Amino acid sequence: MKSKVFISNWAMCCVVAMACVRASASSGPPASPIGETDIAVGARKASVVVPPGTLVRLIPPNDRPELNLSLIAFFVDTQQRQSLNLMPSDHLPNFEFRVPDHGPKKYNLSIMGMDEMRKQTPVQTVLVEVDPAAVCHGIVTPINSMEAGLSVIGEHITAAYVFADNQYIGKAALLGETPTLSLAKLSPGKTALTIIAEDEYKNLYCPCKATVDVQPRFKISLSQSMVTVDPRGGSVIASVEPQADAAAKVDKIRFLLGTTPIAIVDGSTAKQTISLVDFGTGKYALGVQGLTKDGELMGMETVSLEVKNPDTDQRLAGRSLQQKLDRWLRAIATDR
Repeated sequence: MKSKVFISNWAMCCVVAMACVRASASSGPPASPIGETDIAVGARKASVVVPPGTLVRLIPPNDRPELNLSLIAFFVDTQQRQSLNLMPSDHLPNFEFRVPDHGPKKYNLSIMGMDEMRKQTPVQTVLVEVDPAAVCHGIVTPINSMEAGLSVIGEHITAAYVFADNQYIGKAALLGETPTLSLAKLSPGKTALTIIAEDEYKNLYCPCKATVDVQPRFKISLSQSMVTVDPRGGSVIASVEPQADAAAKVDKIRFLLGTTPIAIVDGSTAKQTISLVDFGTGKYALGVQGLTKDGELMGMETVSLEVKNPDTDQRLAGRSLQQKLDRWLRAIATDR
């Protein structure tokens, strides 16, 4: 009997959840793509317009630890679909809903929380509107190596959230005469973008795909492409010059060799001497990243460098052998 009352209380609160949930204060995107066509919603309150068959994943915000939730439940309209007990340190779980091929045109998805005192709190709500024609089409046209024009075909579309390799790269407002998208975070080459459109009513739409071909922002040259390190030392000089469309926006240059940070140099033009004494024999990618005047770290650009360093190879091999010996001695001591 208590169980029935408990579920009924959840459902009553669930009905008004859309009005109860506070707007998310997050500066990130309200939603992100899952695969080709599905959508994950991270905003505390959102509306999505999707075709039948779409998977909608709710990712509740974890920014209110003071709630001390001990129980969380997921509802579709007023029907409880799932509930889970929580420990104080638990991350709030995600919940998923697959829109049926045949069914109602609207669904109210909600997540409710309850603390030890049985106080209920709306955690997240997502209104799902089902529309077989809810498919966006994105067109990205490069303007230069730093920016691209972006258009999304659809009714009343006012903004687009853009992702590359599942990483959020920015929001483009589509109200202006020439809506643009910053390409600064992308490395040169062809990149597949995923776009989540938003209309003037703040409805979010299923992801759509577009491709952009990003041009290099820097001319990178090395004093030599192969360096042999000897007891007297060994180094290479890397020179970086920006392309015209990037020069005015770049504030600093960051150098890396492989995954090892080397230096950060002020200005959009840089020359850096890189010691190779501690690098073993092999082929390395010498990476260059610009840091814009807005503080945005640009996509990596690389050139290949081959290093021959027999002394360091010998030293590293000896260190590896010593480490193996140490592990073997520890294993013997443990067995005793």
